[in-house]
Amino acid sequence: MTHFNADEMRSQLRAFNPETPFLIEGVWQEYHALYKLASSVEKYHYSMGIEVLDDTELVVQLFAPNADLKRAKGTVVLMHGYMDHVALYGKLISHIVEQGWAVLSYDLPGHGLSSGASHAIGRFSEYAAQLEQVLSHHPQLASPLVLMGQSTGGAIILEHHRLFGDAVASADNSGVSERLDVAHRILLAPLIRPKQYRAIQLQYHIFHYFLDRVKRFYTPNSHDKGFTRFIRDKDPLQKSWVSVDWIGAMLEWVKSIETWRPKQTDVTVFQGTDDQTVEWEHNLAVLSDIYPTININRITDARHNLANEDDQWRVPVFEEISRILASISQ
Repeated sequence: MTHFNADEMRSQLRAFNPETPFLIEGVWQEYHALYKLASSVEKYHYSMGIEVLDDTELVVQLFAPNADLKRAKGTVVLMHGYMDHVALYGKLISHIVEQGWAVLSYDLPGHGLSSGASHAIGRFSEYAAQLEQVLSHHPQLASPLVLMGQSTGGAIILEHHRLFGDAVASADNSGVSERLDVAHRILLAPLIRPKQYRAIQLQYHIFHYFLDRVKRFYTPNSHDKGFTRFIRDKDPLQKSWVSVDWIGAMLEWVKSIETWRPKQTDVTVFQGTDDQTVEWEHNLAVLSDIYPTININRITDARHNLANEDDQWRVPVFEEISRILASISQ
């Protein structure tokens, strides 16, 4: 199996500048080939670098139709799911850029190539604050913004909305501040309650006193067997455990969101009906209470990782995403 040393690879990166093309050589050729990103980074404008937030180094990637970022129809900010990383989302990224939009994404702390304790976080509000900081540093991104997230990525987008509202603060080189509007939020199988929520609550209250992590159990979260085999056996950036701190943060997040008051904004949800990762029926009810005008798309028999489902389930999701983006950019 291919081996990547995330610390060594990250040490080769400079500060992220979305306008500066990234030179693909050495280990980066292996990285982009393994995750089938090579054709995209050759075809589009591609940037990669580090965003330093406090003591965390986030590895950020940007794909755009061309080097003039403002010529894009807008920017989709893509947040990956728990235990995922940006490189697993090549199909979705390529599809969005083909629509004329730029895509900005980064590995969450402790995931992929970013620094931080593996798969850990103190509170989901930390994720949301990091998202706000990354966006605020780059006013050159094309507006409007569409925030899109898979699973935990969807939870981050929701928490970001609670904390920061419908616009992102941004400052140019002269220090002039402006607000970049968030035009839409697209949630793919968003995390609120996970499957076996009550059992997880009980177990956490017992083992969080003496365990830092627990063994990860792989569930078939896609009908694409090649993808699930790759995640289980061949992805060198996967870990075999779950952080107990993250479980605590997730339980705190559930308790919080289930008390939110209604909000008015544009939100679209895609949810598979064979999702064995989240309590999707309960979650959709919670989201419908918070967002009365929400647009819900139930994908019959689809599993959890909609961005990496088999074509039968993934293609209709991608087509509807295209329709949403087209309606925004008109």
